[in-house]
Amino acid sequence: MDVTFFSPSLPAHFSERAREDYQLVQTAISGCQKAYATLLRRYRPVVFQLMFQRTRNAQDAADLTMEAFGKAFRRLAAYAPTHAFSTWLMRIALNNCIDHARRKRVRIKAAGDGGESLAEGLLLHQIPAEAPGPEEQLIRLQRIGMMQNLLRQLSPDHQAMIDMRYYQDLSYEEMAGQLQLPLGTVKARLHRAKEALYKKAVGCGALQ
Repeated sequence: MDVTFFSPSLPAHFSERAREDYQLVQTAISGCQKAYATLLRRYRPVVFQLMFQRTRNAQDAADLTMEAFGKAFRRLAAYAPTHAFSTWLMRIALNNCIDHARRKRVRIKAAGDGGESLAEGLLLHQIPAEAPGPEEQLIRLQRIGMMQNLLRQLSPDHQAMIDMRYYQDLSYEEMAGQLQLPLGTVKARLHRAKEALYKKAVGCGALQ
């Protein structure tokens, strides 16, 4: 019997499952890919369910689930068994979800700019709705798909600006640093990119 499995350094209240997880963590740290796969297989459904409850979006939940595992696995050597691995993993997943919501929150724009706000909302999959029914959900998904198709029709420069801002979650300052452009130029280019997307959306009826 492996003595690490029943290490006296583990809290007495640890369940057999928690002790198994601890051994898997130690094995993964040593370089065993099978241990990583076992932890992923064991907890991915639970993390996904938690993320879906928070986001109500299956794609976001799937992305956040894999991000949480990526962060956890990169920090695995820092895991200390004061709490079960599952508790530690869930805390990472929740913090990641909170960060995601903060980054992706769509701010309501001033009256008169509603069309562009709606275009951005469709782009980010975050059109607000109060308890939408199946028909409303279908319409919203259709519009989201249409917006994604319109995005691909933009010029490479416009696509890059929108991708950096809304998919890579970069701030204006970070974009300016990567592009080596003045902040004002970045804001102007992003505005033109959003304007181009909005015009295409109006032209095809996506914002009707």
